Amino acid sequence: MTSGSGAGYGDSPDPRARHAPTGYRSSVCSIPDAALGSLARAIDELAADSHDGATPAQVAERIARIWGMVTDLDPELARRRSGYEETADG
Repeated sequence: MTSGSGAGYGDSPDPRARHAPTGYRSSVCSIPDAALGSLARAIDELAADSHDGATPAQVAERIARIWGMVTDLDPELARRRSGYEETADG
């Protein structure tokens, strides 16, 4: 690629821009369908129950349980979530 023709990925003069960002590596794509199905059902049940008069405490408890399911399925997300909670509390 010639200079001034619109640098492509890796052609940047800045060495930091030449490498793909590492980012978030989710393991969710390798999770068995049954586990994802259980999570989807729990979310659907929460949605239905929240419209059918569940108390705020019941909804909060269910959300916490669903987050537990999510973090069991994706340990990297669990690690990142703890960092977000520390930021929110601080």
